[in-house]
Amino acid sequence: MKLEEAALALALSRRVGFDADRKKRVGASEVGRCARQTVAHKLGLDPDKDVSPTNGYAVRGDVMEDAWSAPLFREWAKAHGGELLYSGQAQQITFTGQGVPLSATPDGLAIGVKRDILKPYGVPDIGKSKQLVVELKSLDPRVGAHKLPKSPHVPQVITQMGMIRKATKYRPEWGIIAYTDASNYFDLKVYPIAFDERAFKSLVVRAQSILNAKDWDQMPPEGKIAGGSECNECPFQRRCLGFLSWIPGEDPRAPKPADVKKVETVAERVHKAKAAAEKASQAVRDTEAELYTVLNGVKRRFVMGKKYTVSAKATASQNRYDAKKLVAELIKRGGDPEKCRSLTKPGASISVEYRG
Repeated sequence: MKLEEAALALALSRRVGFDADRKKRVGASEVGRCARQTVAHKLGLDPDKDVSPTNGYAVRGDVMEDAWSAPLFREWAKAHGGELLYSGQAQQITFTGQGVPLSATPDGLAIGVKRDILKPYGVPDIGKSKQLVVELKSLDPRVGAHKLPKSPHVPQVITQMGMIRKATKYRPEWGIIAYTDASNYFDLKVYPIAFDERAFKSLVVRAQSILNAKDWDQMPPEGKIAGGSECNECPFQRRCLGFLSWIPGEDPRAPKPADVKKVETVAERVHKAKAAAEKASQAVRDTEAELYTVLNGVKRRFVMGKKYTVSAKATASQNRYDAKKLVAELIKRGGDPEKCRSLTKPGASISVEYRG
């Protein structure tokens, strides 16, 4: 057995199961993810052939939670006069509710803490309940702070608060997402999340639509629509291919007028959206040119005003590889450029031609 195989076996042996049947409910960690991916999981579709049954990111989070995050937040709650419940994988509880298509397994619930516990993070009062849901996340140090909190994590915490309210006597009004840098455990980024009843109800509706889907093609590929970053970790990415899998085959018959109208209606919206985006992009370029002119007129490269700070600087030349020169040099030295080729992942594209 290779060391890598032993690592996978160990990870699978330590995997903690869930009390609730995850095919009958949508978990808090799932509800904010791409709907199409979540439906695929619920339908029990097999992942892509090269996908491992577990991943190192999840294992990293589990190890960090038990060894560092849970004890840390237990001490934090104690320092503020309270205690931390349901923390650590052995103490975690999955909350469900009758007639609610959601489940939640929070990383912890702080109770009896001081109401100003989140004051350093911009929340002076967490409410009379003195309760706080905590969601602990390990973070790749290469992820910039501008990408935080990650979009699936906010609905995850709202779902956790909502399910705790439904299943217990506790009524948390606030939760936090706490990211711990995987390379430096003292580097913590904390994001407070307020409970919103309307948002929770919308997540209930979303979960029900996911469970009602009989085919993952019925759901939009939200990961692709949002820019594709979520697709990088999706176990179904090779078969999803964005919108392409929505089209099972080309109908050889002429399209019906009603179908043509339906397609053109959406195509017109695409055309107008692209035109608006180009107009906005041009407006940005124009106003930036104007800003350079104004800075030149006042002979300033840096200006700090009441609302805006503007700085301009020259950028140095970038030293980049020239692909044509590299190929020529490789051939000159007797190498074969074809051996350096690799296929990219298959994808999909769509074009809209406007004829006026």
